[in-house]
Parts: sequence; structure tokens; C-alpha cells
Amino acid sequence: MNFLCVDTSGEFTLVAASVEGVNSVSRYREGQFHVESLAPLTKEVLSDSGLGLDDLSFIAVVCGPGGFSGLRVGVTFVSVLAQAAALSVVELSRLELAVYGELGEWDYILIIEDGKRQEVFYGLFSGPKDQRTLLEEGHMAPEELTGYLLSKYPQLSNLGQRVLVRGGGLVKYRNRWKSYPTWNENVDLTPPGDASSHLRLAMEKFLRNEVVDPLHVSVSYLREADARPNFRRFDSPIDGGRVET
Repeated sequence: MNFLCVDTSGEFTLVAASVEGVNSVSRYREGQFHVESLAPLTKEVLSDSGLGLDDLSFIAVVCGPGGFSGLRVGVTFVSVLAQAAALSVVELSRLELAVYGELGEWDYILIIEDGKRQEVFYGLFSGPKDQRTLLEEGHMAPEELTGYLLSKYPQLSNLGQRVLVRGGGLVKYRNRWKSYPTWNENVDLTPPGDASSHLRLAMEKFLRNEVVDPLHVSVSYLREADARPNFRRFDSPIDGGRVET
């Protein structure tokens, strides 16, 4: 089985291909150059892996949370490519990927990623490593998150509960993050450009038939965009209707 995976959820562009579930080829570029990077990197990955669109079984894409522009570029690119090649799409979550690589035995795992605007994106997962369930996801100021979670999930404060906190937001907002004494923290991050978790999780979801039509890929922004509509209304002298500009 061959497939492609795209991630533009952060300040990077990652494209990877899995060849027969054994070999993989990936390309990575730092910075918010999603528009300039995505098509050339995809062409390079397909060429180096010896694959064409006709050889693919599906395409996977990280649908968020992340920056608005980056997510729109990645999801739109994959949707168009998959539609043109008559392929299904597997949706991946940035938070889901972060918890997927954690193999320890934890009752709860809290993923904290940099959400910009002085906030973090967070996801709280529970259950054993092979059956972890997302309890809640959202965005919040890092100094407010611990208090909020403890008030909503008081079991997180129990000494018998094994709680792990990890993610890039834990590193960036170290001086603002207020942890709980019994929680464990792991600041070891996945190396930039490592697509192994992307490819493994995408394969598992495809085999479980967790696929969507390319026209129905959902994007997880978790909050509103920075930009707001900027228009004024006036009576059109031509047709008497209301016009937005």
C-alpha cells in the first residue's frame, strides 16, 4: 500500500510517502512557506519514492489545530489532489499525533502545543495506550489551563492518577505554565521532519476505514481567525439592493 501524507499545521511544511508500508520518503521545510513549498516538496517526494498519483491508495493530511493560512493551504491542496486522483482522504489531528507517539502507561495525557497569540492548543486524553480517548480540546492562556482542568476534572489531582504533560507549548511557555505537583512532564519532542508517527497513524486509520471524501475534509481551527470581515453596506443606486464591499 502506497500513500502520501501532508502536514502544514505549524511553521513548517512536511510531505511524506509510504511505499508498500515498508519504505518511506519525506521532505521538510522550516518557516511559513506553505504556498511556495507544498507543491515542489510533493513532486520531489513522489519522484524520489518512484510513485505517481495512480500508485496511491489514499492521501492523509493534518487538519489542525494550527495556523489558519497553513491549514487552509494544506487541506485545500490535498482535497484537490485527492479529488483529481479519485482518492479518499485520511484526516489526522496534530494533538492526536502528539499523544500517538507516547508509549508509557498513563491514565491521562495532556498535550500542549503552541497556539500563538500567547495561547496554547491543548488536548486531554484518557485511557490505555491502545485505546486513548480525547476528552476535550481547546485553546487557552497557559497560566489558566491547569486551574481550569482541575476544576472540571478533579480526578486529575488524585495521587493515584498517572498524568503526563508533553508538547511544544510546554517548552515555549515554561515561565507561564503552572503545573500540578503530581503531574509528570516530558519535554522530549519529536525531531523536526520526523514523519514516522504520521505514516503509522494514517495507515491504521485507513485500515479502520476512517476515511472521508476529498470534498468533505474538516479543518480544526479551535478558534476564530485573526482577520475580521471589513466591509460597509450601502444602497445601490443601480438596483436598489444592499451591496457589500
